[in-house]
Amino acid sequence: MDFHSSVRWTASAQYFSEAVNFVTSMAVARVLQPDDYGLMGMAVVFVGLLGLWQSLGFSVAIVQRKDYSEAFLHSVFFLNLAMGLMIAGLMGFGSPLIAAMFGDERIGPLVAVLGIAFVFTTPGLVPSSILRRDMEFDRLAMTGMASTMTTAIVAVVMAYTGFGVWSLVASSIAGQLVHTVMLYAVSDWRPRMVFRWSEVRPVIGFGLNFTGNLTIQHFAKESDKFIIGRFLGTSLLGYYSLAYRILSFPRKAIFQIVGTVLVTKLSRLQNNDAELKDVYLRISGAIAFATFPLMLGIMCIATPFVTVVLGAKWLPSVPLILILAPIGMLQSVEVTTNQLFVAKGRADWMFRWSLVHAALTVASFLAGLPWGLHGMAISYSVVSVILFFGVYSIVFRLVDGLSIGDLMKTLLPHFASATAMAVIVTTFRMTLEWNGASPLLVLVATVPVGILSYWGIILCFRPLCLDDYLRLLPRFNQRSQ
Repeated sequence: MDFHSSVRWTASAQYFSEAVNFVTSMAVARVLQPDDYGLMGMAVVFVGLLGLWQSLGFSVAIVQRKDYSEAFLHSVFFLNLAMGLMIAGLMGFGSPLIAAMFGDERIGPLVAVLGIAFVFTTPGLVPSSILRRDMEFDRLAMTGMASTMTTAIVAVVMAYTGFGVWSLVASSIAGQLVHTVMLYAVSDWRPRMVFRWSEVRPVIGFGLNFTGNLTIQHFAKESDKFIIGRFLGTSLLGYYSLAYRILSFPRKAIFQIVGTVLVTKLSRLQNNDAELKDVYLRISGAIAFATFPLMLGIMCIATPFVTVVLGAKWLPSVPLILILAPIGMLQSVEVTTNQLFVAKGRADWMFRWSLVHAALTVASFLAGLPWGLHGMAISYSVVSVILFFGVYSIVFRLVDGLSIGDLMKTLLPHFASATAMAVIVTTFRMTLEWNGASPLLVLVATVPVGILSYWGIILCFRPLCLDDYLRLLPRFNQRSQ
């Protein structure tokens, strides 16, 4: 499967999944309380942290390596399975300690039950990696959509029948189980009773560096939830978690479409810096093309959106959306730097940078804590800008001819177009509000104005990535061929 077909399949699945997840989250949020989201937010801090170790980086190694043996795949399968069982046991026995760290005994049972998911996910890591390496993204798309529908159905049914935070827990586990079952349904690979330490030992260094990097990044990313939950309470964490979730939808929707295919594409260009530079800049532009207007658009309609879709009880999330949305634009592009590190085989550089990134991120949260939730968000935003330029000054050293100036030339036109759209939408929204329009009318009227104005601007300037997006459509792709 070629690059554009891979992205097209991934896009279809991701748009479907994100649309379903978004609608599900909004529907469930109308029933659950901020405290429920706060509890789940604290539980997943450690669930996500331990989950990073279930594959030991071998999933990426399978995609990144030019060749591997069947014995290697079988050995990785059993190593991953052992890690999954061990993590599930650690979460079960360690749940009282985790609850004590947060000072809330309600978190313990949530953590213990969430550990069951690792027993279901680890058997699917190898077939998933093989499908990615072979660019069989049509099969991966089917598994993702089945998992998403399962998660949505379980979450909505349980939330509206009074299960509270447990609806989030059960839906997560059910989705993971269906995902693994579907992976084996669409994959031809099956494990055999083979384990050779000699097969996996050469990759241990890469895997540990890669996993260590993800661990540090996760610690930094989730430290805000730990600090808020521990010192400010679960209700405030609930507002923060929901704001972060709303902002993460567009970033994930775009990056996971391109990023899933990106690591495979860049790995195949690891020795061709000229083409790698071109591909990376075009993909960065494509991400900015979609995420910049989404982030600024969310800022423009934050109040009517939260009021109408979620309810007035979630209005304290609005200031957080306004503070964090601009940083979401930068991070939607910055997250691709990991793919460059991996493609160049420099997981060691990636790990060292993660140590710096984590230290500054945690320091930013602690520095803002005396000023409450908003102080933490502002402090984090300032440091995030510094980290954005910091990581690029390092990773671009791996690619000859690629510089921050090249990246800025790629991103600035998209920022200008999105800003122009935001000015139009904000002016229109304020006009409606001054004339007494209801939040529902404001929301319904401003969304199409934003879409039409952005596309009008884009069609006037026609950036290069517009052709890339058009090639993702079968009709246009066939013409280009």
